[in-house]
Amino acid sequence: MANKGDADYVLGTHDEEVARLGLQHRVWRPIAADCWRRAGITIGSRVVDIGAGPGYATVDLAEIVGASGEVLAVERSARFLEVALSWKSPGKRARRAAFRRSAFDRPI
Repeated sequence: MANKGDADYVLGTHDEEVARLGLQHRVWRPIAADCWRRAGITIGSRVVDIGAGPGYATVDLAEIVGASGEVLAVERSARFLEVALSWKSPGKRARRAAFRRSAFDRPI
């Protein structure tokens, strides 16, 4: 059974959706990276990734900002947060990112 924060994800938060989002991220990664560069995100930047999903973009942002920067990822899905937190394992790329679960229950 899905958690309350996961139930309204139209495509779900299951393993297949995490994999699909990973593929989508790889396809759009060069364009997103260029946008981040043009927005001025660089070493030492502080970034908030709202609606971070399973954390693919968060990991890339953490690499860009480096050890002197900071990335805070906010996600309401417990399942996506679980996947995102796995990126913080020793030897993984997101050691410098912080992941937080939000409790947004109402549309903005």
